[in-house]
Amino acid sequence: MEGAPSRAARRTRRHFDESAPHYDQERARRDPSYRRLLQAMVWLLDLPRDRPAHILELGVGTGNQTRLLLREFPGAKVTGYDLSPAMLARARSKLARFGERVRLIEADFSAGLAGGPYAAVISANAIHHVPRARQPALWGRLFSLLRPGGQVIIAEPFWPPGEALRDLYWGAQRRALADKGVEVRDHDREMARRARHGGGHGVTVTEYLARLRRAGFVEVDCPWRELGRAIVHARRPLT
Repeated sequence: MEGAPSRAARRTRRHFDESAPHYDQERARRDPSYRRLLQAMVWLLDLPRDRPAHILELGVGTGNQTRLLLREFPGAKVTGYDLSPAMLARARSKLARFGERVRLIEADFSAGLAGGPYAAVISANAIHHVPRARQPALWGRLFSLLRPGGQVIIAEPFWPPGEALRDLYWGAQRRALADKGVEVRDHDREMARRARHGGGHGVTVTEYLARLRRAGFVEVDCPWRELGRAIVHARRPLT
């Protein structure tokens, strides 16, 4: 590993260490699309189910995505990075039965990555924490670590393209949360916090796709979207 954790990474680590004990319950309560999103990411992987494959996961959290990957692809192994020791402790407990098929690393993935070549890179709700200045280098690093034809599948909260759509999407999400009994003022505070912090919260899907194309990726698209959250796909060319 090269480089030191950024200030944003240190802030992110503190936040997730504090939220780890109740992360799964709060994510399920506050994010109606969470489970659908994770499953859609797995469905987008075109790996043979029973053949060996090495997957890189950025932002393991408590291991929910990792567990889906290991179940869906019994021939695969996963190397996962996360900043938070508290989140990783929960992931290790959740993933213990998969043994050597999973390797979890406590580190800032924006400061450096190792290993490869990987068949795929997958990341749910993590890369927006990377400062914008570090993101071009991250895309280049992921490109080099992928095998030819390897996939990138990333889910993120994206900034709507324009104030009118932003108000529309946030209003719809507030109503969905209110239907589940979530206090909408808490949601509004969270949206304000996201607007102030994090490297990717102010990025539209169109801007994100352009960044991947500039890094050399092909088959760049947005195959799944629900209000302010989306999945983007890209692939390293075969040649």
